[in-house]
Amino acid sequence: MSLATTTLGQAMGASDGEIYVAALTGIRIGTVLSVDVEVLRVYGFGAGLIVKVLRGQEGTAAVAHAASATVLIGTAADFLTAPLSSLVVGTTPDRTTTVLAQDSRPTASTTTTPIASVTA
Repeated sequence: MSLATTTLGQAMGASDGEIYVAALTGIRIGTVLSVDVEVLRVYGFGAGLIVKVLRGQEGTAAVAHAASATVLIGTAADFLTAPLSSLVVGTTPDRTTTVLAQDSRPTASTTTTPIASVTA
């Protein structure tokens, strides 16, 4: 997958609803952007190189980004993540396992699941 790119023209805070980009080439309403590990959806434009975005899309978190961060430009299909999978990562003496929910998103969560009693 080869995506078009630009960069952030200035830093953005976690609650900013507009981003400043170095170039608008390839960015339209409905375009999906990715900055660091956050996915954003374009819903409009401001003056100059301002893009109005919905933050934290596709289960990502809205976080601050530094000026000059790379902005990937694509469609929703370009940023689809793999289905959620579970991995057993350890068994404790009290017969529980720690299962890590893993996908290609930047966060993961852990849960503890009891192991059924085994009788001989």
